[in-house]
Amino acid sequence: MNELLNRFDVWLAANLLDYYASLQPGVTDAELDAFETKLGHPLTDDFRALYKWHNGSLESGFPPLPWYYWLPLQESLRYQSSGTVDGFETNTWLEWHPDWLLIDSDGSGSHLLYDPVGVWGGQAGQLIQWVHADANYVKHSGIRAWIAVLVETLEAAIWNDEAELEADIFPWMNQELMARLDPGYPKDPIETD
Repeated sequence: MNELLNRFDVWLAANLLDYYASLQPGVTDAELDAFETKLGHPLTDDFRALYKWHNGSLESGFPPLPWYYWLPLQESLRYQSSGTVDGFETNTWLEWHPDWLLIDSDGSGSHLLYDPVGVWGGQAGQLIQWVHADANYVKHSGIRAWIAVLVETLEAAIWNDEAELEADIFPWMNQELMARLDPGYPKDPIETD
């Protein structure tokens, strides 16, 4: 994980200096322990590594999606405990799990959620893509896979200012790339009731 974060750091510093400057300093192990206690579930080592690297950003623009915002820990926990996201009550949304942790959002209904319990028959630490409360799925096996996809696509210049944001250029829609970096993902939700 640290090698991936080092590569990500180098790419951001060389290509997105304004965004890079908005990244907050990483948190300590003690802060992560306290956060884990509040969350009520263990954090994966990769989640810990990500937030020790940086504690989210102060502005939107989390690569490669310019409108996404990587949430700092306390803001993420605030959303979880408030039961609202983007002004909507999450407890009224079909299938929104109360233990999910919002880590990345576009501010208009699309969110990347850290799942500490492994809903839909999955594994703890998987990442759920929540799309306007009606098209939701397990996007990645975990934080490491998410960062690997970001780093590989950024380094390969799959994402750039000229790229049109159409479904066929999204990395997770590229079956060959996903099979190599996160085999078996994305997945449709699996009902376990």
